[in-house]
Amino acid sequence: MHSFISYECVDRLKLPTHHLSFDLLISTPTFDLVVTSNFCSKCLIVVNGREFCVNLICLPLSNIDVILGMNWLSSNHILIDYARKTLIILYLKNSGFVIVD
Repeated sequence: MHSFISYECVDRLKLPTHHLSFDLLISTPTFDLVVTSNFCSKCLIVVNGREFCVNLICLPLSNIDVILGMNWLSSNHILIDYARKTLIILYLKNSGFVIVD
């Protein structure tokens, strides 16, 4: 549900971090638990040429810079094309949603 950024990426991009008022316990795919309380607020990301702001929770990730969570993907009307390994952005037009490639 959450979106994440690696500490390595935070350092490389010199992003400011903030502290949550609580510790967040994250379960990883390797079944390890990671505790974090750092996040980057309102980070600008570009997906298919469109700019978005996203809050990213800092995690010690390996070989991954950013993980966009399902809540962010759904609230921005973004679909995942697993076969092509691409994201499809939908935007609202008068007649309904239109696909932007």
